[in-house]
Amino acid sequence: MSRVSKYDKSKIETNEVIWKAGLYLRLSKEDDVSKDESDSISSQRELLLSFIKKDPKIDIYNIYVDDGYSGTTFDRPNFQRMWEDIKNGRINCVVVKDLSRFGRNTIETSNYIEVIFPMLKVRFISLTDQIDSYLNPQSINGLLVPFKNIMNDEYARDISVKVKSAQNTYRNKGLFIGSFPSYGYIKDPNDKHKLIIDEEASAVVKQIFQMYLSGMGFLTIAKKLTNDRVKSPFEYKVQKGYNYKTPVAKNKYHIWRDTTIQRILTNQMYVGDMVQGTRSVINYRNHKIKPKSKEEWVIVRNTHEAIISREVFDKVQNMLQSNKKDYIKPFRTYVLGGLVKCGDCGAVLETALCSSKNLKNKYYFRCPTYMLSKGLICSKHTIRNDYLEATVFQIIKKYIELSVDIESILKKIKLNTIQKECQNQNAKLDFEIKKLKDKMSLLYIKFKNNELSENDYIIQKESVLEEIRKIENQIISLSASIKNDKFPHTNFINSLAKYKGMNGLTKEMANELIKEILIFNKNEVEIKLNFDDEFANVIDFIKNNVQEEEVERFLMKLE
Repeated sequence: MSRVSKYDKSKIETNEVIWKAGLYLRLSKEDDVSKDESDSISSQRELLLSFIKKDPKIDIYNIYVDDGYSGTTFDRPNFQRMWEDIKNGRINCVVVKDLSRFGRNTIETSNYIEVIFPMLKVRFISLTDQIDSYLNPQSINGLLVPFKNIMNDEYARDISVKVKSAQNTYRNKGLFIGSFPSYGYIKDPNDKHKLIIDEEASAVVKQIFQMYLSGMGFLTIAKKLTNDRVKSPFEYKVQKGYNYKTPVAKNKYHIWRDTTIQRILTNQMYVGDMVQGTRSVINYRNHKIKPKSKEEWVIVRNTHEAIISREVFDKVQNMLQSNKKDYIKPFRTYVLGGLVKCGDCGAVLETALCSSKNLKNKYYFRCPTYMLSKGLICSKHTIRNDYLEATVFQIIKKYIELSVDIESILKKIKLNTIQKECQNQNAKLDFEIKKLKDKMSLLYIKFKNNELSENDYIIQKESVLEEIRKIENQIISLSASIKNDKFPHTNFINSLAKYKGMNGLTKEMANELIKEILIFNKNEVEIKLNFDDEFANVIDFIKNNVQEEEVERFLMKLE
């Protein structure tokens, strides 16, 4: 049975469609190395602009460029910017050079093209693949799209294996393969795989080691460097013109932190040893970074000039171990630890125990930028953990209750959709059965008029009966065979269902459901959940597929 297009022109067209297009361009580092000039950003831009000039019905809203980002993940800055414009109705058409520029992850790419875009009535055009979901809906539903997506995904996997193999070879030889060397070093202009000392930054590294040897702690050193207006490693690299990216880049105040001091004091690179392979990505699709155990690190001794002597470095390591033994911080489980951030500067809030006897074992979150800068940069942004956990739990509890209603409504929509499709298909199949029965009647007349022998009549009659039986079996199994790929993803419903009946927030619940929590002044809280996009898609889907009165009743619960 042929697939029915999810792109219905009758639903999209109102007199004349105005297409507001987002042109999407992408090039990863691997593509840049292994492919020719035809896939460069400038070449993609020229091709897409040339196409738009020939079609007066398409206007360019914006051009989105992700240069140096892998297609195996959709967590790319400009793709996410385009996605926000799609959700807000600013664009209703996406144009790419080919499917591989859009993405190399089979599952996610297919989901966008075959499910999400049709649901949002977004036209998708892939030029060299001759795909246009509006002018030629079947170009989306045929075998080409899934086949090319699989091939693009396999290409990404193969490239990933080759790149890792080459990287391991370089690491084992003690050659530097990172984008940015440790603070205090720069790449040799004559050989990017070798490191040389950066005199200005290395002087700060030496100062940090000296201050620690004199008895100053991490936090004291960080505060002194901040107050002395010494540029932090991030600020320093940006000042030098490096396209340096780091999680703290979201923080508009780049001050020295105690964690930065600790990393510098424990960095073996400063004694002249090349230390690499300390972290890795999960796989070629999942680019999340995971740390490796120290036994897995690749360390090659004496590959570059040392900033710190081995004697000084070893002495500092002994002091660090000694101080760790002298003070062992009591282990505490912070339910929202790592998820709470300052709404203004973006820093992850640190925890501190309440000093009041009435609040024993209670703690609060506070902004480290405020603490380190003595209030000169940012403000306190404090909030008690019990208040915050109670607020977060009530919001999640409401989502759990809503998920029950959502599941019920989606089941009803799904049932109605299947029934309608069954009715349409049954009508077609009943018509086919009627034709076959008419054919059998004609055979009988021919047999009676001696135009067919008895043997031929029996053979042809049995053939027609077999066709009728096949169609009747199709009718019986039709509802089971109808695909539900037109429905939005509802993985979050299963995630929420696990916590139904819980009386309070747990660490597991927080890590699974919460993306981040932003704290602003006056204890204003903004909670971002991991399933926000999925939830929004489902709500839009319900609005478009349920009777108005029922939607209004449901939406009242969202308020």
